[in-house]
Amino acid sequence: MPTEKEIKERLHFLENCRKINTVKKKSKSKLITLKIEPELLKAFKYKCEQQNIGYTTMIKKLIRAFLDS
Repeated sequence: MPTEKEIKERLHFLENCRKINTVKKKSKSKLITLKIEPELLKAFKYKCEQQNIGYTTMIKKLIRAFLDS
């Protein structure tokens, strides 16, 4: 039979594991449809490619920056 100290240590361990697992989880991305002029999209993709970043990643960065401002 575990002692009270062992029980507390186990609970503490399990609580830490729960915290770690909740921190690691990201919410799923939502698929959206967006209408953009073809030339604008082409230029945007080209510029993202020059900066070695995916264009959808850049769209997300721009949205976050807009929300943070």
